[in-house]
Order: sequence, then structure tokens, then C-alpha cells
Amino acid sequence: MPRAPKKQTKTVEQKRYLEKVAAATPRPSYLGNALRAYLFGGGVSVLGQLLTDFYRLTFNLNRVEAGNPAVATMIFLAALLTGLGVFDKIARYAGAG
Repeated sequence: MPRAPKKQTKTVEQKRYLEKVAAATPRPSYLGNALRAYLFGGGVSVLGQLLTDFYRLTFNLNRVEAGNPAVATMIFLAALLTGLGVFDKIARYAGAG
């Protein structure tokens, strides 16, 4: 049976350093992060619905059939924005995780 790793005690300098790091680390704004995530998530949903309605009205498709090209368009846009380096910036700003 493998042994549990031996717990090392921290030196006084290490404890002081960890206290300084904890004090200097900015606290996240949980309410602001949740609100941004909610709004951006809603925006993505609205965009998906607009694309579905566009394909439904333009190509005279029913609601289920119009969902397929809408999903393909959303995937294409995500891939394009990722390739351009924009998607990561949006996700960093809008993400809540």
C-alpha cells in the first residue's frame, strides 16, 4: 500500500508570503460576473433565435428544419471568432466560471 505524502510544515517566510499573496489578490465581483454571464448568454440565445427565424422565413422551412442551419451558423461564427482571437476575449469578459 502506498504511503501518504508527508505533510511539510511551512516556514515563517512562506506563511508571510502566502498572507501577502492572499491580501494582494483581487476579489471577484460575483454579482457582476453573474449578471454579465446572464446577459451574454441571453444574447447568444437571441442570436440563435434570430438565425432560426431568418432561415425559417427566407427558405420557407418549418421551425425544426430551420434549427439545423442556425446551429451550423453559430458553430461557424464561434470557429471564426476563435480563429481571429476574438472569442477568447469575449469569453473572458462574459464568462462566469
